[in-house]
Amino acid sequence: MLKLSLFELFFRLLPEGFLLCFLMYVLSNKQFDTNKLVLTGIILGITPFFIRLLPINFGVHTIISLIIYIIAAVGLNNINIITAISSGLLSIIILSICDFINFFVLVNLFEFPIETLVNNIKLKTLAGMPSLLLFSLIVFLLYKIKRNKNEEVPKVV
Repeated sequence: MLKLSLFELFFRLLPEGFLLCFLMYVLSNKQFDTNKLVLTGIILGITPFFIRLLPINFGVHTIISLIIYIIAAVGLNNINIITAISSGLLSIIILSICDFINFFVLVNLFEFPIETLVNNIKLKTLAGMPSLLLFSLIVFLLYKIKRNKNEEVPKVV
């Protein structure tokens, strides 16, 4: 089991869920619906918390989260299933790259001990903030690029 704490839920998973949902709307060129965005963001945020309680191998939780992402995109947000699958895969790839860059910098450049991250939940969450900030920067950069190209990405109010 890869159990997560409530601290990680509020400071990592929920913000990540909202960013994933926002990216879903950006990549699908769908009109923003604030209520659905908030509901989907919460669902995408709490899903990993509960999935990690299951007795499954590492990595399987990512596949289950992707399935939930696709179901939420299609079922709640009326996004085409092909677009939902491609945006889900792209979201996971971008998020994984951000996490890898952050981990590489922490371990190799700053020589941060991995054991410290594994054993201290708050430190692990705080050390993961740069990857979340990088992910949010990429999401908003994609939003701006698509908006400037006039790809009918609506303005967020």
